[in-house]
Amino acid sequence: QTATEIWELVNTAPEAHNFHIHQTKFLVLPEGAPVGNAGAMMDNVTLPSGSAGCDGSVLRWRDGTCKVSPEYVSIPFSEIGDFVYHCHIGEHQDGGMMAHIRVIANP
Repeated sequence: QTATEIWELVNTAPEAHNFHIHQTKFLVLPEGAPVGNAGAMMDNVTLPSGSAGCDGSVLRWRDGTCKVSPEYVSIPFSEIGDFVYHCHIGEHQDGGMMAHIRVIANP
């Protein structure tokens, strides 16, 4: 059975990043979908850079100093296991912008 999650993707850095996830595709919700891609399943989306007040910290975003337009994605997880997600820029991956989520069966 598929479990669908809505993720809010926020780039608090002063440079653009992208978001990619392995083993599944996601739907970029219409208000943030790249031109021509609304309603299409994707495995990659660009996250625009934040405002001049952004320094990469969540704290500056939460206190309103860093103005960011989040992207919302709907991710259908139809298999259990580990799913890796990361930025496609190699040096960003090396700097820690890669992680995984573990999907487990509903007890």
